[in-house]
Amino acid sequence: MLFTAQYPAHSRNPNANLFINLLTRIYISMCTLIIDNYDSFTYNLYHLLLSAAPKNERFDVLKNDEITPSTLLKYHRIVASPGPGVPTEAGNLLHIFHTIENKVPYLGICLGHQAFAEAYGAKLYQLSHPIHGGTTKVNINTHSPLFKQMKSETTVARYHSWAVEQENLPHELEMVSATNDGMIMALQHKKYPLFGVQFHPESFMTPNGLQMLQNFYAI
Repeated sequence: MLFTAQYPAHSRNPNANLFINLLTRIYISMCTLIIDNYDSFTYNLYHLLLSAAPKNERFDVLKNDEITPSTLLKYHRIVASPGPGVPTEAGNLLHIFHTIENKVPYLGICLGHQAFAEAYGAKLYQLSHPIHGGTTKVNINTHSPLFKQMKSETTVARYHSWAVEQENLPHELEMVSATNDGMIMALQHKKYPLFGVQFHPESFMTPNGLQMLQNFYAI
């Protein structure tokens, strides 16, 4: 709670209740939810988001098994962190998208990206050679809101054992970044402000990571 009553609820002035409700809504309207997928990168992500977001932005962090539909709609931005394993092992993460799709902008990173893709029917496949700590030059669609004011090629950090299949990609989703050999590196929903990146913008090995997060806050 933001405010603690100094007198019983039944004796409050109705105007005071309205004022408290208004301030509560204002607080929430400037708050980003970070979904923590039990990953050490969440701390780095939080600090880069602090730099990317407006100065009055607030942040709440909830584990992926603590989120509920009613919780999600209290926020004006949602960012899902990287994490171990696959989306089916990530608490309630797979079940959030149809609740938020036309209401709350979402950015999923690594596991958060895979969950976004899988929730809309995409398939994952396991890499024959997992990448943990490497950098790759990827091609990006600069018409995507996530990649505005960027060049068509950028270097990104990758830590993943799974990727989204390009074949039979659901019609709702659009690939907006890929490696030279065609592996999906970023997706966006064609209708709603939902995005996912396979790479790690919060890593120092992704030089344009801050720009991407700033673009997310401009959506």
